[in-house]
Amino acid sequence: MGLGMPLREFLWSEDMARACLFLMENIDFSHLREQKRDEEQRNYHINIGTGKDISIKELAQK
Repeated sequence: MGLGMPLREFLWSEDMARACLFLMENIDFSHLREQKRDEEQRNYHINIGTGKDISIKELAQK
């Protein structure tokens, strides 16, 4: 059994959905493809989060 001390960042699924829609509607990613025409680029990462970490123990106590 762990101590519950590792920190995690939690996000509501509706907030994630809103962030995804915002990105699809407002961000043009075509420049990413153009940067590496000579190399095959398969993965691009975008971090979406709250910026607020909480321990599992703290969450369980809420």
